[in-house]
This record gives sequence, C-alpha cells and structure tokens, in this order.
Amino acid sequence: MNQTYRFIERKTMQSIRRHGLRPLTHTVLAALCFTLPACIEDVIVSPNDPYPPDVDGGSPALPVQPPDNSQSVYYDPLTFASSIQPDLDQASCAVSGCHDPRTAIRGFILLPAPSFGSFEMWSNLQFVTIGVDIAVSPFVAEDNSFFRRATDGHAGSAVSDPEALRAWLEDAAARYPDPQGRFDPDLFEGVIQPSLDSAGCGLSGCHDPQSQIRFHLYPNPAPGSYELETNLQTVIDLIDLGSPSVEDTVFYIRATDNHAGLTLTSPQAVALAAWIQAAMDPVTE
Repeated sequence: MNQTYRFIERKTMQSIRRHGLRPLTHTVLAALCFTLPACIEDVIVSPNDPYPPDVDGGSPALPVQPPDNSQSVYYDPLTFASSIQPDLDQASCAVSGCHDPRTAIRGFILLPAPSFGSFEMWSNLQFVTIGVDIAVSPFVAEDNSFFRRATDGHAGSAVSDPEALRAWLEDAAARYPDPQGRFDPDLFEGVIQPSLDSAGCGLSGCHDPQSQIRFHLYPNPAPGSYELETNLQTVIDLIDLGSPSVEDTVFYIRATDNHAGLTLTSPQAVALAAWIQAAMDPVTE
C-alpha cells in the first residue's frame, strides 16, 4: 500500500512542480489525497484485486505505470469521474477484446468502472488525455485521436454524449497557458531576434526559409512584420514551458551548442535564458 501511495503522491507533486495548478484542480487533488488513504487498501492492494499477476508469473495485467502526460493536470477530474468515465463504460470501451488491460488494442488501456479517487481512475485519465494535445491553438476536438475514436463507432460502440466530451476537452484547452501570451514580444524584437541575426541563424544554408532544414527563420525581419511574428512563433514552438529548466529546452540547447559553427555570445545566451525563464515562471509558480 505504502509503495503505491508514494507513487501517486510523487506523480502528483511532479505535475505541481512542472505546471502549477489552477485553484479548482488544486482543490480536487487535495480532496483526492484525503480519499486515497481510505480507499487505497481495497482498490489497489486488496486480495480481491481484479487484476492479479498472470498465472505463469508474468507481469501484472494492471498497468504499473500509466503514461506520464504533463497536460493532464489541466483537465477537470470531477467531470471525468462523473461524466466522461461513465460514458466510456456505457460504450463498453474497457471490455475484453477492446481496451481492457489484457487485450488492450495498440497499448491504449482503460480499466472498467473505477471508483472515485482510485489508481484506476487516475490511470484512465492519463491514458485518455495522452491522445489529446490541448496546447494546439486553435484547439479543435476532431483533430485529436481520442475524440475521433470515441465518437466514430469503431468496434460498434461510441460515447453517447460527444458534446459533453467535447466541452470537457475544450475546457482543458482553455485552462492551458497560451505560450505566445507568456513570451515578451518586445524583448524578442529588440534583443532575441538581433542575437539570432548576429549569430547567422537565418543565413542561407542554415535556417533561412529556402533551406531544407525544418526550423526556418527570416533574417533581419522588419519591426512588426509578418516575418518577425513568424520567427517568434517558430522559436516558441521549440520551447516547452514545462521543461525542468531553461537549459533543457530544445531552442536554448540549439542556440548555444555551436552547431554549424554558430552560437550566441555569452551575454546573448544570458538574455535568451532570462526571456525564456520569464515565460516559465507563471507556469511553475
């Protein structure tokens, strides 16, 4: 029991440190923390566990560690427990031959009828949300694999209330911080873009728009221009605000690793780190 509880506690604290919590989510998780000690004995380690180890001594059917989805903290778990999960159960998504633990198709596992506050409920939330990217703007439910599969009638089943599912996903997308809104565009124009230009990042054969390299930067864009706005968005797309530190972000690494013989100077790297850190702070507070 203690080992499983520590695992759930650790995953919760990782999400808190990496992303911060909205007041509603914080309240719900606090409630879950009080619920878990009371229910964990029966739900997870009871002798009547419905998912015991395989008879031949193989791995347990119950997933030991669900996917670590950093975006899951932005979803309302109460709505999932009261509306989304029951609809998935009604659609028989977790029956044998579909997504139950022993016959899970394509590794997508759903545990049937989990109790509130249980490991099983948390696991289902992780698996459901891993197929949805709420960081995309604008967010469109139909662009996500989970919504499509939950509503397309495959295997002869579909959720009965797709609009409730859509509303739940859209609510999570609305909670997710808009990366572009967190980066200072004036500092990018006045400091970061000139640093990239002086390092030659937009030169022909490197990251100019005509090159074959996927990451494109317009050289010396005019203030307020389409090219400058495009460069800003391109840079932001390579910065994960949930990274452990500025130095772990892809853009910072590539801007300072001297690849192709190009790199930012030390003062320029410091300014870039400060610009990224200022965008990270509201997410990790």
